[in-house]
Amino acid sequence: MNTIELRHTEAAAQWATSEERAPIFAVLRPAQRPDDAGDDWAPYDERHDYTMPAKPNVGMSLEYLRQARQNADLAMSWLIETAIGSDGYSALVDELAGLTGDEATTLLRSISERIQKVALGGLEAPKA
Repeated sequence: MNTIELRHTEAAAQWATSEERAPIFAVLRPAQRPDDAGDDWAPYDERHDYTMPAKPNVGMSLEYLRQARQNADLAMSWLIETAIGSDGYSALVDELAGLTGDEATTLLRSISERIQKVALGGLEAPKA
């Protein structure tokens, strides 16, 4: 049996900055801008999109699974922050803090499931 050799690369950094992104959540924040006449300020919703790389890095997926064996809650927190970055994680914390317990729980569950589905997609068996 032949040994499989692995050669270190910087692929993880390339994955994290991939231009192909999967949308995870968006935050609408009230803002104002000059109206068409330029005389008054008109309110509008400023949209901030938070995404993660669309093509999962299998190494990151395996790290999540390793952490999940020890503490599933901490592993999910790590996965969320790794996927959407620290700015996205902070935005999520801020938005969830403003919701009631049930609303926050439901929203976090939905976001967590979406991130987990994308992140673990690289571990799915190939389709025949």
